[in-house]
Amino acid sequence: MRNSSHCLARPSIPTRSLNSPVKEAERINGLNVQVANLIFSFSSNFSERAVNHRDPSIRASNLKEFKAVTQFCQHCAVPSITVLPGVFQQGWSRRKSLAVSAEMLNELTQIARRRGVVVAFEAHVGSIFESPKETLAFLRANSQLRLTRTTPTSSLTAIPKATSIP
Repeated sequence: MRNSSHCLARPSIPTRSLNSPVKEAERINGLNVQVANLIFSFSSNFSERAVNHRDPSIRASNLKEFKAVTQFCQHCAVPSITVLPGVFQQGWSRRKSLAVSAEMLNELTQIARRRGVVVAFEAHVGSIFESPKETLAFLRANSQLRLTRTTPTSSLTAIPKATSIP
């Protein structure tokens, strides 16, 4: 029986994985550890390569990189990937930031689905979501999206149970 574990992909790890995702997956498979979820970030901070970045070329680069990440997950039998939902973009309205986040998260979901991998986002402290109400409204408007709730980094953590998402 394989051990179950979470795996945090830091920017230094995916770089190697992206060059040869299948080869990297074979290395991970050799460890005989089952990875339950890959927490993936496009950079070491929220805004540098946010999923909803203002620059279309950065968003295109994120999509290309994510395709390799899903290939890695497929070959490692990692069933899900958690990503950050983006941040408020300077010079954009709140609505525009949320719309681009939704567009990109839905596209990531479609890319992953083709490889049999589920994508979820984390309503992380400092991300585009500041309350359970906003997060729930976003999920209702984007029914294909899934939510990962982790503690203590979730923006939902400090919310009283009565107001949290059911």
